[in-house]
Amino acid sequence: MFTPAAAAADVQPPSTPGTPVVTNMTTVSVTLTWAPSTSEAAVTGYDVFRAPGSASNVAQVGTTAGNSFTDTGLSPGTVYRYQVRARDAAGNVSAFSPIAFAMTAGPCTTPPPAPGNLTILAIGATTVSLRWGIVVPSYGCSPAGFDVLRAPGTSGGTFTPIAQTGFVDTFADTTVSPNTTYRYQVRARSANGLVSGPSNIVQATTPDSCTPPLPLGSLTVTAVGTSSVSLSWAGPTNPACIAYDILRAPGTSGGTFTLVGTTSSLSLTNTGMTLNTTYRYMVQGRNLATGAVWGATNDVLATTSQGCTLVPPPVPGNLTATGSTATSVHAVAAVSRIDQISRPASAAPSSGLRGRVLEDVMP
Repeated sequence: MFTPAAAAADVQPPSTPGTPVVTNMTTVSVTLTWAPSTSEAAVTGYDVFRAPGSASNVAQVGTTAGNSFTDTGLSPGTVYRYQVRARDAAGNVSAFSPIAFAMTAGPCTTPPPAPGNLTILAIGATTVSLRWGIVVPSYGCSPAGFDVLRAPGTSGGTFTPIAQTGFVDTFADTTVSPNTTYRYQVRARSANGLVSGPSNIVQATTPDSCTPPLPLGSLTVTAVGTSSVSLSWAGPTNPACIAYDILRAPGTSGGTFTLVGTTSSLSLTNTGMTLNTTYRYMVQGRNLATGAVWGATNDVLATTSQGCTLVPPPVPGNLTATGSTATSVHAVAAVSRIDQISRPASAAPSSGLRGRVLEDVMP
């Protein structure tokens, strides 16, 4: 008697279900649908899995015969993650579907993500400027503002809030002191007051209040004389701790700059120079408290005026007597004349100087 061989068991799993799609949502429920699976044996149902937020610990929350499911008993304003898999009549199960996120209606209950990439924008003696990245989640609470926290020193201490901002990515802390170290963090805050975890920590050390900005600027020559040059420049003024050193070098290039004056103001007149001579100047800031010197201004050239020099006339010559009386002698000297006088090119020619006839009256 002939006995047919037994049919091979079906071990082929169903195809992977499609990505779940939210078709309805309330404050406490989410309805999902997905593209159905296929299988050599009949697909008999789907297992639905859920995890809160972005957690990876999914758990089965239900089974359905069709390609839709309503998940109930949820919390308002909360993000959930869903996956489904198919089962067939032979007991085979498919791979998990792609992940789908859903957020129930109602007040937000999931804090926003923490800000990212907190950095220092600028540091001054009394100001520290910060910038951070705003992270907006696909689901869950979006940030409506940010809390800026500060702690003293390089370690230890407690981070305490110093400001609340709106939906911006920068903040300037103007409550810092000179020559002090601080650490900062930023947290995101939702419209209903939920707060994220902290951002990364950044550290800033403020300089002392006697540090002028670098570079100093706009050194200019304001007046030139035969033996003086007046200068002015841009920079902060603080006579208690900021001084400006004025440096001078000979000629239009080369030479060594030497100190010719110091002032706490933004101008100085350098005197005692040689007429019709070119000099080169620059100015640098100096911290009176520490002695530290900062980068100099631009160089400027100044040429003193030529001026005008009178040359004394030559001594008259050939003095001769022309006549005499009992009480007098008449004498005549040769006339002397100066035809050349050192003068600026713009000055009018000299009319010259002439000698005088002297009469010697004898007693």
